[in-house]
Order: sequence, then structure tokens, then C-alpha cells
Amino acid sequence: MKRIVIVTGPPFGGKSTYVKEHMGPNDVVYDFDEMKAAVCLCNPHAEKNHARELLWDLRHAFMEHVIEDQTEDIETVFFIQCRVTSQWMNRLHRATRAYIQVMKCEATLEECLERLEKDQSRPDKDRQREIIEAYFVLERND
Repeated sequence: MKRIVIVTGPPFGGKSTYVKEHMGPNDVVYDFDEMKAAVCLCNPHAEKNHARELLWDLRHAFMEHVIEDQTEDIETVFFIQCRVTSQWMNRLHRATRAYIQVMKCEATLEECLERLEKDQSRPDKDRQREIIEAYFVLERND
């Protein structure tokens, strides 16, 4: 039986690093940022709001394909995203009998901001800082 791992946490929270460290040879991953880079031929962290709906649709199609795949070729499916909604979890539970695990990467605001400063690949540090801070404001209000 396939295992689904949804890796959540703040921007710069270590989600991609976690997946890279835990992926096996027969695992697959849906990373919203990397899909955006492929679809828009852009930096994975560039804002491309015009493609957002398409990327969510691709995630759903990816999920359906992987779940319907009856072979044992794929062992674990990782989804990397900042948040997991009850709507998304309900959709997964209805679609599969696979084991679903939510792995939350715990990082502080300060840790995320420090990682941002060290990362030379991010095009707009001020905007990235705003996104990180907004994530933590939403977390406090949840």
C-alpha cells in the first residue's frame, strides 16, 4: 500500500530538505514551487499568480494518477506545501486507502529569516520576508 506524506511548514522551514533526506528510490514528490518553475520557466520562488489555478489542478491530477496506479512501483508520495487544509485532507481520504501522514517542519520565524538571508537564489528578499512573516501571522491566528 502506498504511503502519502504531506510535508508542511513555513517558507524556509526545511520542507524540501526533509523530503530529500527521506525519499527512497521508488518515491515521488509534488513540489508546488518546482512545478511552477517547470510550467513557467522561472525561478521556483518567483511569484506567478497567473499559474496558481493550473498548478493546483496539476496537483490534483498528480494525486489521482498516483492513487489510481495499482502497481507497487511507487512506494511513497510526498506533497510539499506550506499548509494543509481540511478540504485537501478530506479529498485525499476519500480518494485513497493509503496511509496519510502529515509531517510539519517546525522552524521559528528567526530561523526562516536567517535561512532567507543565506540563500542567494531568491530573487526578491523583501518580498520573501513578507511571505515568511505573513505565514507566521496566519499560524498565530489559527
